[in-house]
Amino acid sequence: MISKIERCETVPSTVILSKLAEALGVTFSQLMAPAVEREIVHIPAGRQPVLRDDETGFLRRCISPVLPGRGIDWVLNTLPPEAETGNFVAHRRGVEEYIYVLRGRIRVTIGDQRVTLNQGDSLYFQADADHSFLNLGKTQCEYFLVIDTSKVR
Repeated sequence: MISKIERCETVPSTVILSKLAEALGVTFSQLMAPAVEREIVHIPAGRQPVLRDDETGFLRRCISPVLPGRGIDWVLNTLPPEAETGNFVAHRRGVEEYIYVLRGRIRVTIGDQRVTLNQGDSLYFQADADHSFLNLGKTQCEYFLVIDTSKVR
């Protein structure tokens, strides 16, 4: 029956559509709703929020849209030579962070653990502990940081 419906060989009754909706785990309304346009958000470089710590020179460029309820923050961080971010307070349980080092070398401190990352290295950690970042090099360090809060909703 599904194949016939897809090929437009038959018009299903409401009973058949109700059975399909039940089998697919959706409501009848969801099954019959027209296709929704995909949301596309373009953020030109000049409109991406950039936060700068004047004391350390630490730069955070927000790459992902700053929209409520998204669950993902994607940030490009730039740390000057031998600079430190300072301590980031622990997030709620369930928040995860992912790091990828584009250029340079950093030391990540998570609670009482330390991990050194070189260019091309990546790191995942549960961010429910205080954490900080230190540029170990004599050139600036750039790294992507993704903060995932989708599991805490």
